Amino acid sequence: MARGGGELVKLAEVIGEGLPAAGSPPPQLHALARGLALQGMTAELVGAVFTEARAKRPKAARVDGLLFLLGDAVAELRLRGNGGSTAAKRELEAVMALIGAEAAKGGAKPGILMALARELALAGAAPPAALQEAMAAGMEAIAPPPAASTHEKQARFDAIALEMGDDPFRIHAELAAMAMAFPVEQRLGLIYNLGFSAAPPVRAAGLGFVLDPDERCALAALAAAHEAAQKVRPSAINVARLVHMRPWLAPARRAAADDLIAFLRRKSQAPEARARGEVRHWLATPADGAGAQSLFAIVKDGKMWAVASVLIKHAEGVCDAWVGDGMSKREADGLMRQIVEEAEAVEVTGEFFAQRLGDALAANAGAAPPPFGFVQVLETVGAGPLPPRAISPEDLCEALLAGLPADQVGAEVVARAHAGASRWGERISTVDTWFEADEAVEALLRPIRGRKKRAAAVLTEILPHRRDFWAGRVVWTAATLQAKAGLDPVLTSLWIDMALVARTIACGAPLADIPLMRQIADDTVRVFEGRNF
Repeated sequence: MARGGGELVKLAEVIGEGLPAAGSPPPQLHALARGLALQGMTAELVGAVFTEARAKRPKAARVDGLLFLLGDAVAELRLRGNGGSTAAKRELEAVMALIGAEAAKGGAKPGILMALARELALAGAAPPAALQEAMAAGMEAIAPPPAASTHEKQARFDAIALEMGDDPFRIHAELAAMAMAFPVEQRLGLIYNLGFSAAPPVRAAGLGFVLDPDERCALAALAAAHEAAQKVRPSAINVARLVHMRPWLAPARRAAADDLIAFLRRKSQAPEARARGEVRHWLATPADGAGAQSLFAIVKDGKMWAVASVLIKHAEGVCDAWVGDGMSKREADGLMRQIVEEAEAVEVTGEFFAQRLGDALAANAGAAPPPFGFVQVLETVGAGPLPPRAISPEDLCEALLAGLPADQVGAEVVARAHAGASRWGERISTVDTWFEADEAVEALLRPIRGRKKRAAAVLTEILPHRRDFWAGRVVWTAATLQAKAGLDPVLTSLWIDMALVARTIACGAPLADIPLMRQIADDTVRVFEGRNF
């Protein structure tokens, strides 16, 4: 592909003209955007966006195409950085610094800046402070005139929100991305206004900010809902959603949520009986080397089908959740085949689904709450409130192995399990991602010469601090396979072997005596050398 800026802009314009008005763009366009990131062209996309943003008459299709490509490219860099690529992390930092510098120059159309900030937020990257300041300065471009009445201002705001449809989860996702474009002071006003909307879907979307990473935003959403409920009769479904969210909240916002729930229960309508879909398949992927695992539920809802998905990450917990509904059986079956073939997902049980999510939510308690879309997932699968419930790798190992006969867990079996760990990747390719890759690894290995010395350094300096992480990756993969195994003797042998190895790691055995940990050290060095030479 040509690297010239003119060719890139022409390509973006063609893409912008072909983007669908609704729904997702085709996978080929996402692949193209990821390819641009891999070719180091993300900075060129930034330059092209700001060139267009300062033009007298920006071309809408060109802007749409550039922003689409830039959003996907930023998402690709972020994901690769989270997966351990220091080069991707550095490139993303440089790209975000460039966006901030360009925004600080001024002269860009506020509408395009807002669209840019939205794309960054959807890609999981916080807009730079300079972009937020430029957005704040340009807010008058979308705000009602100062002389407008409160009713006129609220109607204008409702119209913007309702352009996104009547799905509160979609409205919230879009508004949350838009809100990230502004400094927190303006964000608080936006969130507070949602509670007073005349449109029920917009008020419901406002409750999603109870799960905002910033506690000030969450308290603003709770306060607005409490005040608005004195004027408008609240919906029982909103009460139910707050009950779902309550166990995931930190003490300050939980106390405010308890007060709101008690008040709304006195004011709301009686709960309506709701038809529930039937979950036909529960699916889970193995845990990868970065600690990420995806869960899926395929749901039959009347004549239509839906797919609910949750992404879990180590130390972050539930970090993404979405529901795709209105599918035909053929579409749902096709998506399921894709999930199984491309992500190596296996069928699990509803019990595993709930256990894995409970453990993940415990990690959210130390990080940020799960996204509002997670509530939609629980509603779709017909689950009740799901509290955090951590389970240690050692306890999970014992739970999996309890009750097995001695000939499946004895010393000889344990020895064979360790010896066979090097072949796990033949059955589960995700095992090939089990290595360390971050700044600490780079700093440790760069001055060391020789593969053996580097591997020894990883075993003694890096992996001892990551014992629980690796025990968790192995045992949750074992639990995933155990939920699938049934009468399959090969799969049963594999999950038992994984649980036995995980128990050895968790129980404090010398890492140098564990073949899997030596393999992880060797693969860490191999990946480091591949990236740096």
